[in-house]
Amino acid sequence: MDWAETQENMAIVYKVRAAVFDRAEKQEKAKADLERALFHLDAAFGVYDPTHSPYDHETATALRERILSALQEKSA
Repeated sequence: MDWAETQENMAIVYKVRAAVFDRAEKQEKAKADLERALFHLDAAFGVYDPTHSPYDHETATALRERILSALQEKSA
């Protein structure tokens, strides 16, 4: 479980970094960090499941939705 929490925290770090790059108008770096965030979050889903860790699964799912939304904005 600790490993999955670390992966989720890495996703949060990359999402925050992407926002910093976004404000600095470095769109490619922001997009790359959002993709890294998804990578780490998807790794966490290898441990988080709705049955055994519903809270963690729910918060990670919400974070994933926010990251995907930000990525879609970059692609538009």
